[in-house]
Amino acid sequence: MASRQASQRSHSRRRLGAAAARRVLPAAWRHRVRSVLQYPETLRLVADARSFRAFRRLERPSARWAEGELAEVRLRALGGRSLSLRPGTDDNWVVRSAFLSGFHLAPEELDESSVASVLDLGASIGATTAHFAHRYPNARIVAVELDGATAAVCRRNLVAWREQCRVVEGAVWSTCAPLVYELAGSSSQAHRVVTAPGPATAPTVGLPIEDLIGREAVDYIKMDIEGAEREVLRVNTSWASRVRAIKVEVHPPYTVDDCATDLRALGFSTRIDKRHWACVVGVKEP
Repeated sequence: MASRQASQRSHSRRRLGAAAARRVLPAAWRHRVRSVLQYPETLRLVADARSFRAFRRLERPSARWAEGELAEVRLRALGGRSLSLRPGTDDNWVVRSAFLSGFHLAPEELDESSVASVLDLGASIGATTAHFAHRYPNARIVAVELDGATAAVCRRNLVAWREQCRVVEGAVWSTCAPLVYELAGSSSQAHRVVTAPGPATAPTVGLPIEDLIGREAVDYIKMDIEGAEREVLRVNTSWASRVRAIKVEVHPPYTVDDCATDLRALGFSTRIDKRHWACVVGVKEP
């Protein structure tokens, strides 16, 4: 009897161990398969072998980094110039999203050589801003980023284009007012203005688009401001009369239909960006 009970306990442990393995191994294998499938994408992104290794290391959860260490990655889309990326964040995803999709770029109605001013609202680490500066060498660009730590990386990444680019820290909003925003941990894409302070919020200040552009005309606005777009497109919108084209990434509960309606009310013809289902393009008729 004792022998049979011991055997049953041993069998149970093996069965539980197998179940645990089934729970763990698929995730590990999924990561490995995804990693292999991303090889061609990474090769398209980076400009040299060292950058390839650095980028792959960023995407390896087990990689060890020194405190404060940054990965320097040279990118083909920037003519071989580099960006600094933070380990343990989604900076690598930001780079993949920007340079593989390119949906942040100005709509085709705007001739690249004619783009003289760009407003990058929600600039994150400056990947999209750097791409604008590279693609539109005659443009003046204002990059606005909500989070202080991310804005610091953005400034570092735009040193090569400092004659073209200016970084402003704050929350794009309809009025100039004290605000708080939600800290999103390792995500450099999910900081957003919230209605009340809390243990995971930080203070900031509202930046109306009117104040950012003054009386100047703007050729193109890229707007990715994590839900603040509804407020900005509905309140104090006189700035829109001086903008030729805009792309808005929409965040729930605001919808693409809501956004298209608001943009049309501001004088833009609209369509959904073919490269991003939640991005609305607005263009003024010439």
